[in-house]
Amino acid sequence: MNLDFINTEVLVVQASDSNEYYNVVSVSYGNTLAIDSKYKTVRASRFALDIVKNALKAGKAVRVPTKIDGPEVRPVDIIIADTGDELSVSKRVLINDINMAIGQNALGVSVIDVFGFLSAFSKLADHGVFITDENREEKYFEVIDKAQQITMPADLPDGASYADEQAYLDQKRKYAFAQSTLEALEQYLISYDKVRGMYSFDKKLREISAEADAAQSAEELQAVREKFETTVSGMFAPSK
Repeated sequence: MNLDFINTEVLVVQASDSNEYYNVVSVSYGNTLAIDSKYKTVRASRFALDIVKNALKAGKAVRVPTKIDGPEVRPVDIIIADTGDELSVSKRVLINDINMAIGQNALGVSVIDVFGFLSAFSKLADHGVFITDENREEKYFEVIDKAQQITMPADLPDGASYADEQAYLDQKRKYAFAQSTLEALEQYLISYDKVRGMYSFDKKLREISAEADAAQSAEELQAVREKFETTVSGMFAPSK
């Protein structure tokens, strides 16, 4: 994120010992080549720059994570803490990493997948089929079995009676209803695993984020980070 132009304000930062975040030294104009080599510059939004200026003026320690979600530092990325409060800083860095994973997870499921799931679920409910985690397999077989039992009626012969015509139409409606339910089930099955997987992983990450926020020591926080990294490596591991 080094910037090589003159008339733009940037954050002047220095890497921390952990390399998890940068210590913000100042906000500066000018060619980056004129800045001491032990520092680097980072692009930030206008609002972020204003927040950093005010914090530095108040004597606060300002940090930004080395990994951010986007091309520039945003207000949400800024970590302001009293000098020496490293636990709070490390918490914010970890929570920032978790939030980025939550965003990446959300990108794994399209709006079409979510709409397809909700539409199929609603249609099944309209047809009297209510699927839960506990009755999933039972309901799947129930819908398929009913659909297989209801067949399309044969065409009526000429001169069929009124009663036969009504029976024919009734059977045709039952067949269409059963097929419609079966189609909704197929759509539900296609989208369920994607949506459910996203939801479960999102829930897990938010639980880990709460654990990070509640950590009382560097050791507790490190254990939470290891839990997070294990969880994410399993979720985003490439398919074999």
